[in-house]
Amino acid sequence: INLNAKQLIKNDFIEKFFTQLDIYNVDTQDIKVEITETSLINNFELTQQVIHELQDRGIKCIIDDFGTGYSSLSYLKKFSFSVLKIDREFIFDLENNVDNEILIRTIVEIAKQFNYSIVVEGIETPEQKEIIKNIDNTLYYQGYLISRPLSIPLFKKKFLSA
Repeated sequence: INLNAKQLIKNDFIEKFFTQLDIYNVDTQDIKVEITETSLINNFELTQQVIHELQDRGIKCIIDDFGTGYSSLSYLKKFSFSVLKIDREFIFDLENNVDNEILIRTIVEIAKQFNYSIVVEGIETPEQKEIIKNIDNTLYYQGYLISRPLSIPLFKKKFLSA
């Protein structure tokens, strides 16, 4: 579930969120919440409280668009997120820009020190995929190389059919 800063800092967010999970009988272990790095910057103290409450109740939290904010590295330590998603900005022109590869390698090394699973966003070419696999073959990736956004029926047909 993608959340933005406005949703996250509403006074009744936690109550409404868990009420909806109860109504639909959804186990918190089945939920992952993506929060953009920018959302973490805005209203840091309140955001931190909400994230800890989510985590305490079994929700896995993901830092989305990592690398686009101003205090990125401090969030790796302050929040115990389970997944870090490296922003697609670092993938653009990866095949021709060694600096981007160095940045990705560095982010991966740091994130692994905090036991994060890592997803690289924006993979659009086989070359980009190979570079990412050469950086670390345990990384996950997403992007148009895998699939463009799909409707539910097309998703089922493409990924869930035998």
